[in-house]
Amino acid sequence: MFAAAQVTPIPFETGDVVCEFQESHFLVDNPQAPPVLGDWRPPEISCFNFPTSGVTNRTPNDARIDETLGLRSAGSTSKLAILCGPVLAPFGAPAPGTNLFAFNAKTGA
Repeated sequence: MFAAAQVTPIPFETGDVVCEFQESHFLVDNPQAPPVLGDWRPPEISCFNFPTSGVTNRTPNDARIDETLGLRSAGSTSKLAILCGPVLAPFGAPAPGTNLFAFNAKTGA
């Protein structure tokens, strides 16, 4: 929205939300993210265990997760779970591809 209008968003804070945009410290460690996405964070993947009500973090230790704009689709079989999301691209540009993350449906690995 901001990039399409060629407008630099103004950081702001209310009692409920903080939007840092290009002033975010996140951008220091993640220069591949466009400044307008300064408040964006890479997705995390969790697995819920129904019998125990436990949650396990399954986010892969893979640089591709940090280059995924968000997880937009998922599919599964009895043996495999797949999550998919667009590759982070310069704002306003089409995603150059899609990242797929596959997990063993029984073990989560």
